[in-house]
Amino acid sequence: MSRTFNPEAEAQKDPFGLLPLGTYACRIADLEKKKGAKDDYLNTELSVLAGPMATHPVGVKSPYAARKLWDILSYSPNAMAKLGQAFIAVGHPQPPRDLDDMREMRDEVFLGRVVMVEVKHETYNNEEQAKVRRWKAAPADVLKQYPHQPPGTSHIPGNGNGESAAVGVPSGTSAASFDDDSDIPF
Repeated sequence: MSRTFNPEAEAQKDPFGLLPLGTYACRIADLEKKKGAKDDYLNTELSVLAGPMATHPVGVKSPYAARKLWDILSYSPNAMAKLGQAFIAVGHPQPPRDLDDMREMRDEVFLGRVVMVEVKHETYNNEEQAKVRRWKAAPADVLKQYPHQPPGTSHIPGNGNGESAAVGVPSGTSAASFDDDSDIPF
């Protein structure tokens, strides 16, 4: 009896299994400054919305939706190209001078933004893992399906009465207080 590999069935069996190679639409869920041995870096959490685009384009339910990817962005010489890609992908012309300047940019520039990431496979400690190879700006059709969700808002669309996705919060404002930034991890 021959068996056929069905990646969609496998994805539903193992929600932490390896993401297939390809390009995914992702929302930036978190960004945290960390101390490295040589340089500080940004630990980035991405939530998959759609993909891989070759088999599950926008509008086609993906078995990988809501899965997580993590990436590290840093100012080390070997990582500058990817850092630049990430800033271009979110529509910002260039990275700030250093990671300390990211504190003010975290919520406004990154969190809730939708980007495209190209996933590659890499072996680490004898285990194959999905890694972000490249960041890209999301095309218009992806942004229409998955609009920016600023921090403090939910996935519930506005109700047409001047309220944003954060229930009871007037449009143009956020549920989060920006006077107290003690919850920002850097």
